[in-house]
Amino acid sequence: RLASPAATRLAELLPEGALPGHGDAWARRLFEDGEVSAGRIGFHGVAADFPFRRGEGEFSADFDVRAATLHYALHWPPANGVDATVSARGPAVEVRFEHGAISGARIDGAVVTLPDVATRERQLHIHGTARGPAASALTVVRDSPLALGRARRLQELEIDGPIALDLDIDIGLYPNGPHLVDGVAHFDGNRISAPAHHVTLDDVTGTVEFDQGAWQGKHLAARYGDGLVQLAVQGGGDPQAEASFSLEGAASAADLVDDLHRYTPALHGWLASNARLDAFSGRARWRATLALPNAAAVADGAHQRLVVESDLQGLGIDLPAPLAKPRDSVRPLKIAMTLEGGRPTRTEVTLDDAVAVELESGLDETGRARLLRAEAVLGERTPRFEGLPGLSLRGRTARLPLGDWTRFVSQANAAARDGAPAPLGLPLSFDVATDELHVLGRRFGPQRLVGTYDAQGWQVAVSGEDVAGRLAMPRDPA
Repeated sequence: RLASPAATRLAELLPEGALPGHGDAWARRLFEDGEVSAGRIGFHGVAADFPFRRGEGEFSADFDVRAATLHYALHWPPANGVDATVSARGPAVEVRFEHGAISGARIDGAVVTLPDVATRERQLHIHGTARGPAASALTVVRDSPLALGRARRLQELEIDGPIALDLDIDIGLYPNGPHLVDGVAHFDGNRISAPAHHVTLDDVTGTVEFDQGAWQGKHLAARYGDGLVQLAVQGGGDPQAEASFSLEGAASAADLVDDLHRYTPALHGWLASNARLDAFSGRARWRATLALPNAAAVADGAHQRLVVESDLQGLGIDLPAPLAKPRDSVRPLKIAMTLEGGRPTRTEVTLDDAVAVELESGLDETGRARLLRAEAVLGERTPRFEGLPGLSLRGRTARLPLGDWTRFVSQANAAARDGAPAPLGLPLSFDVATDELHVLGRRFGPQRLVGTYDAQGWQVAVSGEDVAGRLAMPRDPA
C-alpha cells in the first residue's frame, strides 16, 4: 500500500530497477503533484521476475488521481489539473482522463496507453480531443518536438477563436524515438492571419486532417475582403514542396486595387500617379495558390511562389489599349510572384496573348518597395524575356493609342519628382509595331516606333506607310 495519498508516490508500486533504460526516472517524474483518491493493487510473484512475461506472477493496479500534473514525455508540455483513472495489467499501463488541460486547451475523455512499460523502447499513445483557444495549439507546437517538423509552419500564423483537435499521438520514450501526430482540426468561425504574406481570413470553417506527416483541408471556407472564398490546403505529399495553400473566390474592383497595393506596389504606384485607381469596375472570380518549398528545396535556391489567376469576366478595365477590357469579355490573367521574406522580388504578369510583363523589385534605403526593372512584351503567345535593364517595351499590338500612353509615362514621372510612389523613374526603351496608330486625334496605318525616354525626354523614330521620321521632345516641355 502507499504510505501517502500523493500521486508522486505511485512509482513506488513498481519493483526497483524493473524498468530498463531510463524507465525508472520516467515513472518517478510522471506525476508532479495530485492525490490518489481511491485504488486497488494486486501483486503476486517474485519482484525480480516482473513484468511476468512467462506467467511467473501477476501485477495489476487501478486507482483514481485528482488535480495531478502529468509529465508524460520529455520535451512535451505537461497535462495540468488532471482527474484520471490509472490502470496497470502486467507491463501495460493505461490512463483515462476525465478532465485535464495542456497549454490551456481542455482535454476531456483522452486515453493514454503504454503497451509495454518494461521495454527499453517504450511507446506512448495518446488518443483524445482537445478544445480551447487556437493559441493553445500553437503553444503545443512551439513547446514540443513538433516545432522541428512541418508543424513549425503553424507558428507563422495568428489564429483567433476556439478550435477542437481530435488527436492520435505516438511518442517514442527513448532516444531518437518517433513523434507521430495524426488527427483532425475543426474550425468554426476562426480568424486566421499570415502576417508575412499580408493575408487575413475571417469566419474560417471546415477541417484540416493530418496523417503521418501529410495533411490536407476538407470543406474549408472563409471570408476574404468583402467576399467568400473556398480554401484548399495540403502538405507533405511533394518531395520538393512543404505545403501549398489555395484560395478561390470573387473579388470586387476595390479588392483588386488593395491586392495590387499589397503584392505589386510598382503597378499600384503607376496607376496612382495617373489617378487611375478607379480604372476597374465590377467583379471577377480568381484563384490564388501559395507554394512553400521544403528545406531541401530552399537549400537548392527555391523560393516561395504565389500565383494568381482569373479570366477577368465581369471586370471592366478602363485603361489604354491593349489593356482596355469591357466587363463581359474573357481575358485570362496570370500573375506569378517569387517571394522572399513574404515580399515579391520577381513578378511575371500575362494578359492573354496581348501583354506579358516581368518585374524585379527590391527595397530602397527607407525599406519601401522599389522597382528595379520592368520588361514588357506585346503580342507573343510564349514571351521571351531578355533581362533588359530599366523599363523596356517591345512586340506587336493591333492598336496603339500613343497619346494616352505618352501621357501616362509623363504624368508618372512628374509624380515621381513630387515624391509620389511612382515606378517610372527608370529610363524607358521601346520597339513596338502596330497595325493601327492613334495620335493627335488621327488614325494611321501600320507603323513601327523605336525610341527612348530618359532624363533628356523623348526620342522616337517612326516608320510606316503614312508616317516616317524622328521626334524629339524634352522631358519637361515647360
